Amino acid sequence: MRTLTTLTATALLVAILPSLWAQDKPPAGFPAADEVRRAYDDADLNRAIQAYKFFYPTVAFSTGYANLRALGILENQHVAMLSGSPKQLIFTANADTPYAFAPLDLRSGPVVIELPPGPIMGAINDLNQQ
Repeated sequence: MRTLTTLTATALLVAILPSLWAQDKPPAGFPAADEVRRAYDDADLNRAIQAYKFFYPTVAFSTGYANLRALGILENQHVAMLSGSPKQLIFTANADTPYAFAPLDLRSGPVVIELPPGPIMGAINDLNQQ
């Protein structure tokens, strides 16, 4: 008896559901198709903005790293200096700040950097600037 009741209920649902969804208006409690599409579009836009914000520094830094190599600044061998000016096109650079770029490649082992004594303001920038 229980199996017959289950089969009858399943058959009834299979018969009724297509007619419910074929209506112009979805059943009560369900959003309309355009609202669902708009919600997915909003979620996609939000995720794209998050990805842009997260990876923009990585892409900018990696591009600068590749450009240093193209200029002959080799990893673990050279340091590039940049005297900031309004003409420089650098991600978040100040116009009155000198910058030093020392590309490092740690695949060959640890690197020791010796700095002269005295006050030095600086930062080490990892690829994600985190």
